[in-house]
Amino acid sequence: MSDGIKILKIAKQGKKYRVETSEGEHLLTEDTLIKFLVRKDASYSEAEFKEILKHDEENRLFERVLRYLAQQSRSENEVREYLSKHGGGEAAEKIILRLKALNYLDDRLFAQNLFNYAVNNFRGPRYLEARLQKSGVAIEITMEVLERYGEELEKELISEILKKNKEKAKEKPARKQKELMFQKLLRAGFSYGAVQSCLRDAEFIDESARLLPEKVRRLEDKFSGLSESKKREKILRRLLGEGYSYEEVMLHLKSE
Repeated sequence: MSDGIKILKIAKQGKKYRVETSEGEHLLTEDTLIKFLVRKDASYSEAEFKEILKHDEENRLFERVLRYLAQQSRSENEVREYLSKHGGGEAAEKIILRLKALNYLDDRLFAQNLFNYAVNNFRGPRYLEARLQKSGVAIEITMEVLERYGEELEKELISEILKKNKEKAKEKPARKQKELMFQKLLRAGFSYGAVQSCLRDAEFIDESARLLPEKVRRLEDKFSGLSESKKREKILRRLLGEGYSYEEVMLHLKSE
């Protein structure tokens, strides 16, 4: 094949190799050089060299996907979308099959990992379901995982969250603490029923009554430049927003 494409020079460049041929230069991976026995003075037909370049492009894309997977666990759908965005073309299916053969791509394992993440990071079943749906995991796999997230586990996690946050907002009235916690738990993906059930019997440390006089004094100082009526209005709005009742605030303001 003396009239084919001849390899003139091979030089290492970073993690790849710059290959100079009789028809131009190419940057190839080590895997490609080994697979096709690319070496100096070797010659290839146009069809053979085209196959070498095609394999190298697929291998580059495969390595890119591996780096993508190394960042975090991914679903098959997420990898397919990634390949589509990065020119996977006809190589995409080969790469998917290769990843599955190496056990790098498994939606059931992905779903289990996401379940573990949700539980370990105090996220509820609604969070888990939304993440699985967004990742394009099949509905049957999603349902299998959600079945493991029973009511008992959900309430256990909510109770742990309540315990950890027991003293974080004790300067606010108990009803305000309950309202804030209700919103926090819903945002974390816990179900309305489980949250309502756990909060119904929850006890909060409430030091708001003891702190109210000092809060009023500070607000009096803050709004001292306003008229008496405007100042009272500002104080009332601020303390109502913190969860105090109208009667509590007005009673204290009248005693000032």
